[in-house]
Amino acid sequence: MFQIPSVTASSLLESLTRCALLCVTMSLIYTSLLTIYFDGWTSSGTAAGWEIRNANPYTFWNFWILIALPAVWTCWGIFLFLASMILFVWPLGEDGAKERGHDSSLGARIFLMAVLVVGGVQLALMISMLKRINKSVHDDAVV
Repeated sequence: MFQIPSVTASSLLESLTRCALLCVTMSLIYTSLLTIYFDGWTSSGTAAGWEIRNANPYTFWNFWILIALPAVWTCWGIFLFLASMILFVWPLGEDGAKERGHDSSLGARIFLMAVLVVGGVQLALMISMLKRINKSVHDDAVV
């Protein structure tokens, strides 16, 4: 995206894009570190057992936050990248639209937003189904 002149012309758009890139890079680093470290452990229950023995519920930093870091950084990167894409497709003000050459591309903008909406709806449906599956599995396990 940084090779597109209109992206670097807008400091807000460039900052959002760079921040998204930074978040995803941090997520990749965290994922790699955790994968390398926990790959040597013989059992997946070992890490959970360690956490249960050493848990302090009043700390700001614990094992579960450590495990969640890659997903959190990835989510922030995705949100920031989506914000930068929306800002790129729908520039602020009339001057921004004319500078970027979007004066006659309303159809393309609507199409890109429709793809984003369909993706969001599918994400919501996916999360809903995963919750139902999880509930079903746990209900079967209790019986």
